[in-house]
Amino acid sequence: MTNKHRIENDNGLSRRGFVKSLFGSAIIGLPLLKFRKTPSPLLAGKIFNGSVNDEAYWLMVRRQFDLTDDYIYMNNGTQGPSPRVVLDKMERVLPEIASNPGNYYHLYDEANDNRKIIADFIGCTPEELAITHNTTEGMNFAASGLELKAGDEVLITDHEHPGGLCPWQLKAKKFGIKITEVPVGSPPENKEEILNRFNDAITSRTKVISISHICYTNSLLMPVKELCKLAREKGIISVVDGAHPFGMIALNMHEIGCDFYAASGQKWMMGPMGTGIFYARKESQDLCCPTIVTGGWDREKTAKRYEKFSTRSLAGLLGLGEAVKFQHDIGKVRIEERIRALSGYFRKNVAQISGIKLYTSQEPCLSAGLTTIGVKNYPLDKLINTIRKKYKIWPRTVKAHDLAGLRFSFHIYNNFKDVDRAIEVLDDICKNGI
Repeated sequence: MTNKHRIENDNGLSRRGFVKSLFGSAIIGLPLLKFRKTPSPLLAGKIFNGSVNDEAYWLMVRRQFDLTDDYIYMNNGTQGPSPRVVLDKMERVLPEIASNPGNYYHLYDEANDNRKIIADFIGCTPEELAITHNTTEGMNFAASGLELKAGDEVLITDHEHPGGLCPWQLKAKKFGIKITEVPVGSPPENKEEILNRFNDAITSRTKVISISHICYTNSLLMPVKELCKLAREKGIISVVDGAHPFGMIALNMHEIGCDFYAASGQKWMMGPMGTGIFYARKESQDLCCPTIVTGGWDREKTAKRYEKFSTRSLAGLLGLGEAVKFQHDIGKVRIEERIRALSGYFRKNVAQISGIKLYTSQEPCLSAGLTTIGVKNYPLDKLINTIRKKYKIWPRTVKAHDLAGLRFSFHIYNNFKDVDRAIEVLDDICKNGI
């Protein structure tokens, strides 16, 4: 029996059955995108009113990218492909500056206008948003800027990315603070298990809880809203490494309730490399001193105090604005629903393949657009090379903490055929080897 038949029979879960189980029978109206570049003539002028399973709609979205057809890209969690509107914007800005270097300052006004668009997209005020270069920079801003002394404790998970871990390690080396890792499981049973472990780990010396919103290793979606509430109730500062959720799930900083949140623009937002955001809650900004300063830093009363870099890449700044506008046109809730439909369908089916270990929870509250799996006992380097070279699928490996496996990312340019192909490949490898 082929894998295609396997995933459609009663032992598996068809794409139609999965999406229906995830969202019920309701139809989600999808608007015609306000694309800034003419869509394919095949689809131009057609209005789509369908569900997250409307492949014609998402094919139109896919056609806004210049992705090669030589392989199926499933590593958005490392680097997302920018849609053409982002590339077009950058290609217009760079020659404009090069042709008249004395007359480009008006572009900073446009970049500042984008601040409100980005702030609205993530549920905060423009005064709480700094535009940075990446997640790591924002995490360093928090670790370097917060006033901690020897013996003060920072709670983290045991699955933090080096960009969220190393800034605290440097702080510990310089000032003698204590870092305590809280185990989260791969996967945990439920979110209460995580909350209880953090609650039990808090001591009188705990000053900061610093966690990934989505762990890059086991793809765990952390219960950040509940953890930030716990921190706030106990007078503890909350810092969130949000490298992945920006562009993957519908964010609202005020609902999350964190003090500081750092994210990258080049991953799920699919903006230019070297762009990111740093959210600093209005009431918490005076707790965190700027790390990089230039003229006027001491007069700045908003989160812009954290972006006093002097010269910036205007092409990158404006490209990030276009990336946010692009996703706004589609709708961040619809994007999350589409990503969850693809990823959930993948997890449900690969979990049934003998030889696959699922490191990522199948619970919607603990998972989103990333999935990490172990595949039998094959050497990881040989496994990834086979999948990329022989099968033309491009996930990535994860070798950190307590696991070694493959991580798959699904975004709005992917479709169910892509996911089916990945399932078939994994099933073939587990049955027939590499």
